[in-house]
Amino acid sequence: PNSTESSIKELIDQPTNNSSKEPFNQSNITSNSPTSSPSVQPSSSPMKATSDPLSTPPTKAQIFPDSEVTSDPSSSPTRSPTENPTFFTSSSDDNSKTDPTSGPTNQPTTAPTKNPAPQTTPPVTPIPIPEPIETICCTGRDSGYQVCKPDALCSTNPEECGKCNGVIVSVPLQRTGCCSWEGQDCSSLDPTANPSCQYMISDCEGRCSGTWQPF
Repeated sequence: PNSTESSIKELIDQPTNNSSKEPFNQSNITSNSPTSSPSVQPSSSPMKATSDPLSTPPTKAQIFPDSEVTSDPSSSPTRSPTENPTFFTSSSDDNSKTDPTSGPTNQPTTAPTKNPAPQTTPPVTPIPIPEPIETICCTGRDSGYQVCKPDALCSTNPEECGKCNGVIVSVPLQRTGCCSWEGQDCSSLDPTANPSCQYMISDCEGRCSGTWQPF
């Protein structure tokens, strides 16, 4: 055991291959461009970065070298537009032309007729008024001979009608004139206001003492 410990001690005490080099010293490390000490008060205007060609976007002339590019395209536009612009053509029309619309005609409409035929309106056919249904019965002068007596016994015969103070005629009785007094115009008088005198000539010139004026 003692020999082994002495062998290990000899190996530890033996110098290494780097024993000939100089020991590490921080002062030996130098820089070609040492950084200056920072300023206590920073500058008010920061330093601008140097131009980097990779960070600058390419110009239009660099992208399209063969085209004519002006330095300010909006300030000097061309004064002569394209003489022959391109027109859209219809793919559905086999006979499509480069011009989508044809030239207008010199006379799009024909001349109107000098004497047009008047529009004739068909004649209006009047609706016929049905004739009133006539009934032969016993009627009286108090109604102007327009309705029958309500009692059916009065219309059985002329004798019974006379007992009812009526006459057997066709009702309603159609007027053929009017009853006038002292030569006055009676055509505008309302016959229903005086039916006992305005419907029958015998009543007008008999009981009413008037003059019958035919229509």
